[in-house]
Amino acid sequence: MTDEETEEAKMEKLLHVMEAEGIKQYLDRGRRHSSMSLEALKVEWCDAVRALFAQRNRANCQREEDAGSELVIRGFDPQILVDSNPDIGELYEQFHAESPPASFYFDPDLAPPAVTELIKKMSLKN
Repeated sequence: MTDEETEEAKMEKLLHVMEAEGIKQYLDRGRRHSSMSLEALKVEWCDAVRALFAQRNRANCQREEDAGSELVIRGFDPQILVDSNPDIGELYEQFHAESPPASFYFDPDLAPPAVTELIKKMSLKN
C-alpha cells in the first residue's frame, strides 16, 4: 500500500467515525425528520445542501447533517442524490476544489472525543 493509499484509507475511516458521531448527535436531538416520507426527506436534504452552499453557517450545516443522518438511518446513501442532481453535484465539485484538506479545519476543542482520538492516532498533517 502506498503512502497516498494509506492516507486515503485513514481519511475514509475518519469520515465514517465522523458520520457515526453526527448520526448519534442527530438521534440525541430527537430525530426531527423521522416522520417525513423518504421522498420528502430527499427534497429536504437537497434543499438543505443548496442552502448550505448559498450561505455557509451552522444552522444550514446542521439542517444538511440532520437530513443526511436520517437518510443514512433509513439505508439511503445521500451520494445518490448528489449523482442524480446535477446542480448539487456541481456544488460539491466546486466546494471540494476550493477546500483545503479536512485536517485544515480540525479543531480538537470542538471535535467529538472519538474523532479527536482517531486523528491523534492517524497523525494527520495540516
